[in-house]
Amino acid sequence: MLNPICLNKLTLSYGEKSVVDALNLTFQATGISFLLGHNGAGKTQLLKLIHGINQPSSGTIKAPVLNEQAYLQQQPILLNRSVMQNLQFIRASQVCRADYFDARINDIIQQLDLAYLLSQNTLTLSGGEKKRVALARLLLQEATLYLIDEPSANVDLSTNQTIESVINHLADTGKKIILTLHDLAQLKRLFQPSRDEIIVLRKGRLVEKTQQLDLNVLIDAIS
Repeated sequence: MLNPICLNKLTLSYGEKSVVDALNLTFQATGISFLLGHNGAGKTQLLKLIHGINQPSSGTIKAPVLNEQAYLQQQPILLNRSVMQNLQFIRASQVCRADYFDARINDIIQQLDLAYLLSQNTLTLSGGEKKRVALARLLLQEATLYLIDEPSANVDLSTNQTIESVINHLADTGKKIILTLHDLAQLKRLFQPSRDEIIVLRKGRLVEKTQQLDLNVLIDAIS
C-alpha cells in the first residue's frame, strides 16, 4: 500500500501572491482524493508541486518518487509524431520486458479504441482523441500515484464515459488517484464513500475535507 501523501506548511508564491498558502494536508493512502474549488483555488498548482514540475516556496512534500507517479494534464502535451510513436515513447521510462510492454500497448489500444488512429500525427487529432492518447500514455506508465487534472474538460460523452471507467478501475485495483474537477455531477458518479475523500481548496488553503458526499456542504465550501 502507498504511504499517505503529506504536505506540511506547503507554500507556492509568485511575488506577493500565494497560490498555495501554508497548506497542511494528508491524503488518504488509497482511493480517489477529489480536489474541488473555483478557478484559482490552487488545484492544478498543487498537482504540479506534488509531481515536481514546480518547486515550493517553502514547506515540504512527502510523496512517491517521480518514477512511481503519472500525471495527466488538463491540456495534454503530446509529441509531434504518430499516435503509436507517442505510446512507444513511454517504453524508455519503464523497466519491463519488451514483449510485456508490447502486450500492454495492444491491450490499451483496444481498451481506448485507438487502433484507427495509430498512424495519424497527434497534431491532426480532435481534443477528445488527444485526451484518449494521453490517457493511454498515462496507463502505460503503471504508476502507484496518478495525478489527473480535469480529465473530462472539452470531451464528448463517449470519451468521458471511457475516462470515468478507467479512473474507477485504477482506484479499485489499489492505485492512488488525486483528481481535480469542477463537475459535481461527475463527482456524484465517481465518488464511493468507503473508498474516496473530497478536499475543497479556496485561495490555496484547505476549507473542507470529508468522506461524505453532501452537495449542500460542498457548494457552501466552494463558494
